[in-house]
Amino acid sequence: MALPIRAMGFTPLHSACEGGHRDAVVVLLRAGADHTLVSWDGKTPLGVARSRGVAGLVELLRQHTAKRSTAVQVAARSSLVLVGPGGAGKTTLAVRLATGEFVAPKPTHGLLVHEWSVAGREGQPPLLFSIWDLGGQEVYWSTHAFFMVREALYVTVYNSRNNDKDCVSDYLDRVKLLVPGKAPLLVATRAWEGGFEGQEPPAPVLQSHGIGAETFLRLSSETGRGVEELKQAIISAAAKTAGPSDWLSEANLKVREEVGAM
Repeated sequence: MALPIRAMGFTPLHSACEGGHRDAVVVLLRAGADHTLVSWDGKTPLGVARSRGVAGLVELLRQHTAKRSTAVQVAARSSLVLVGPGGAGKTTLAVRLATGEFVAPKPTHGLLVHEWSVAGREGQPPLLFSIWDLGGQEVYWSTHAFFMVREALYVTVYNSRNNDKDCVSDYLDRVKLLVPGKAPLLVATRAWEGGFEGQEPPAPVLQSHGIGAETFLRLSSETGRGVEELKQAIISAAAKTAGPSDWLSEANLKVREEVGAM
């Protein structure tokens, strides 16, 4: 008596090859189905296709195997958008996240993009962040909407040593319009510099946006204090929303690296 397909340890890719369903095989491979898994009798999907005599599938799987043998696994990419008033310290924070270094603050005109790569850890895939550093000067406010997308992670940044705390609500409201029901991260920069702890926005503002201890962080980009806590908060948020890692051919990976270096 023949065993049911599931009892044979077949994956959906095995089953599609068994039935000769080329379109289904293509869709499964594009979705990241593992072509190396073996059934209980030791057959890979390629082995199943070969045993069924489906020549077209055999060639398709051979090509896929050849591409994967020279491909490089790259991290899932997430967009991290820093918003806040001019002089809040967004650029120095972005550089600190991306490179671990401190750069003297200077105004950002328009938009800067920084790449931050996070190595994979046990049980977690690697992550790649494109940090969008939006110029905070009033002249650029009208352009912010072009770069604020629902899928991104948002960090609202303000300088805790001046009166920025009084305008934080305006930036939080903009983020709330895009991602309602989700508390954004709020970062107070220049904290603890010279013994200065940092000013907080009014309690009603924090409460109305659902911001508590886990989503309100103080840090200093200059000394590095508090930066690691922000990194962990960002990584934790991204792990809940990031897509799977992808595979790129060596040629496509080279193109990505060249574009990133421009």
